[in-house]
Amino acid sequence: MILTKKMDVRKLYSHTKRNLWFLVIICSITSISIYYTDRTAFKALSFPNGIIGTALAFLIGFRNNSAYDRWWEARKI
Repeated sequence: MILTKKMDVRKLYSHTKRNLWFLVIICSITSISIYYTDRTAFKALSFPNGIIGTALAFLIGFRNNSAYDRWWEARKI
C-alpha cells in the first residue's frame, strides 16, 4: 500500500458525494421540521435511544470483560 501525506479533495468528494448529499438532506429536513413544529414532540424520541444505548453499553462492557479475561488466562499459561 502506498500512502501519501496529500489527499486529493476531488477524489474524496467523488467517493463520498452520495453519502454526503444524503446527510445534508436529512439534516436539513430535521432542522426545518424542528424549527416549524413544537419541540415537545421530539422529546419522546430520545427515550428509545437511551434504552438502546444503555443495553449496548452493557453488552460491550461484558464482551470487553470476557475478552480481557481470556487474554489474562492466556498470559498466565
